[in-house]
Amino acid sequence: MSVQLHPSSFRDPDATVILKNGHVYRLIFNSYCHQFEQLVNSGLYEELVLGKMLVSHTEVDAALVNLPLSPNLFKIIKPERIPFISYPYEWSFFQLKRAAVLTLEIQLKALQKGMSLKDATAYNVQFNGSEPVFIDTSSFEIYSEGSPWQAYGQFCRHFLGPLLLWSYGKKEMLRLASSFIDGIPLKVISYSLPAKTKYSFFILSHIHLHAKLENKHQGDTSLKNKTISLSKDRLKALIEHVKNGIEKLHPLKESSEWTDYYETFSYDKTNYTQKQSIVRSFIEAIKPDMLLDLGCNEGEFSILCKDQAKYIVSADFDPLVITNFYAALKKHDIKNILPLVIDFTNPSPGIGLNNKERTSFIERSNYDAVLALALIHHLTIGNNIPFDSVAEILSKMTANLVIEFVPKEDPQTQRLLITKKDIFHNYTLEEFKSSFSKHFRIIEEKQLDNSSRVLFRMQLYA
Repeated sequence: MSVQLHPSSFRDPDATVILKNGHVYRLIFNSYCHQFEQLVNSGLYEELVLGKMLVSHTEVDAALVNLPLSPNLFKIIKPERIPFISYPYEWSFFQLKRAAVLTLEIQLKALQKGMSLKDATAYNVQFNGSEPVFIDTSSFEIYSEGSPWQAYGQFCRHFLGPLLLWSYGKKEMLRLASSFIDGIPLKVISYSLPAKTKYSFFILSHIHLHAKLENKHQGDTSLKNKTISLSKDRLKALIEHVKNGIEKLHPLKESSEWTDYYETFSYDKTNYTQKQSIVRSFIEAIKPDMLLDLGCNEGEFSILCKDQAKYIVSADFDPLVITNFYAALKKHDIKNILPLVIDFTNPSPGIGLNNKERTSFIERSNYDAVLALALIHHLTIGNNIPFDSVAEILSKMTANLVIEFVPKEDPQTQRLLITKKDIFHNYTLEEFKSSFSKHFRIIEEKQLDNSSRVLFRMQLYA
C-alpha cells in the first residue's frame, strides 16, 4: 500500500502525519529537531505521557517500515492510536471543558520545562473513551523569555468562546465550529453573548475587549514589528486566570423531551428487562471490538454493553442528553465509551481543504456492530426517511446490526403523529423487513412479550 499524507496534516512545516497499511506515523523534520529534543530531554514528554495527558509514541526506523527517506527527515515516530476520531462540534459541554482545561494544564507544564504550545486548536485533543488526550507531539516550541502566548487567541476561539455560548443557553451555535475550522470568531461570540456578560471582568477581558482589539488591529501591518513583552510569571497568571474561569463554567440548566425518556417510554418494566436481555445476548453473539449505539439517549444500553464490546461510540442528536451521559460516565469511572452529539439525519460533514481536512461522521464510521434501538420510527415517521434509505446508510457503517422495530400503534410512534398527517402507509413490519433484507440477512428476530416491538440481529451480505 502506498504512503498517504493525512488529509489534515499539511499546515505544519516542521512535521507531517502519514498513513500506511492502516498505521499512523509522524515525520519530524530537521527544522523541528531542537524543539523535539527539548520536549524529550527536559522530561516534559515523559511527565505528560505518565500523566495520560499526551499520546505516547515509539521511534521507528524508516527502513524497517519501508518509508521514504528524505535529507530533511529527523525522526519518525509512531503515536498511540486513538480508536475513534471525533471533533469539537460533536462533543458535549463537559467534554469541551475537559479538553480546554487539559490544554491549559499542558501549557503550564510546558512553561515549567522551558517550552510553550505554539497552537491551541481543539483538534489537537482527542477522546480515548471518556478521557481527553493531547495528540500533537510537534505542537511544542522552545519558550523565549518575555514572549506572550501566541496561541491565546486560538484558544479563546476554540474553547473559551464556545463554552461561554453554551453556558448562556446558546449551545446550538456550537455547530458554527464546523463552519469556522480555526474556531468561532471572537466578534461572533461577543455579539452573541448577552449584554450582561460585559459586567463580568473574566468575559469582558478575554472575549469582548479581545474581540474589539482584534477588529481594531485587523490588517494593521504596523504591528508586525512591535514587540509585546510578557514575563513568564505574568503569562502563567494569565493562563491560570483563564483556567480558573473555565473550571467555574457550567451548562445552562435545561431539559428536553428526551432527558426523561426512560421515565416515559411505552413498555413496562418487564418488557424493558426482557429487551435488555435480548440486546445483551445479541451483542454477546457478535462480540464486537467497536460498537456504535445510535440514538443512545443517556446511554443506558451503551453501559449495558460496556463489557461485551471493547469500545463504544454512543451518538445522539440531543446535546443535553449527551452532556448528562458524559457526566454519568465520569461519575461511574467508565472509560471505554465515547459519547458524541450526532444527528443521524444530518451528521457531521467533511470540512476544510477538499472537504477532507476533517472527515464526515459517515466516512469515519467502520464499526463491528451498530445498535439502533427505538430509533426507526423517529427516522421514518419523524423525519420522513424511507426504510430503504436508512438500511442503505447503515449498511455502509457496519456488518452487524441490532435494530428495534417500533410499530405504528406503539404509543411512542403515535406521539410523532399528533402533529403530522399519517402518510406513512408503508410503515409496516413487512416493509421494514423487505427494505433491510436488501442489505442484511436476518439472523435472529425476537418480539417483546405483550408488545408489538420486535428486535432483530442482522448481518451484512458477504
